[in-house]
Amino acid sequence: MDLLKGRNEEMKPDPFLRKSPSLESLSKPPTLAFAGRMFTSTPSGLKPPSKLSVERKDPLAALAREYGGSKRNALLKWCQKKTEGYPNIDITNFSSSWSDGLAFCALLHTYLPAHIPYQELNSQDKKKNLLLAFQAAESV
Repeated sequence: MDLLKGRNEEMKPDPFLRKSPSLESLSKPPTLAFAGRMFTSTPSGLKPPSKLSVERKDPLAALAREYGGSKRNALLKWCQKKTEGYPNIDITNFSSSWSDGLAFCALLHTYLPAHIPYQELNSQDKKKNLLLAFQAAESV
């Protein structure tokens, strides 16, 4: 017990030491900078961000609302819809459905038909298909 006598002074927190920023932030209200990111200012006050600005930041959220379900499944459904009618395309997942490059080429062909000669592609020439798809995507 004698060891603890006189140490009471030494055990008090040092007023010059900074608190951990994470703990410090918990004890303070949100700053205006934070509020500015969450809300936009209008003459009538603050309002939440528009649906359009949220969709720009997270376009998969819009797909999920449109198709229902998770973002992953919504993206899968979007890919299926975009490649509907293309021969030799059956998109059921994000792995084997894309392995021969045809699905990727078909998807890009819907936007860049001049860059992808889809009718000339062969499912056996995986490397050529994928190379063509990446070159077309990089050209934009």
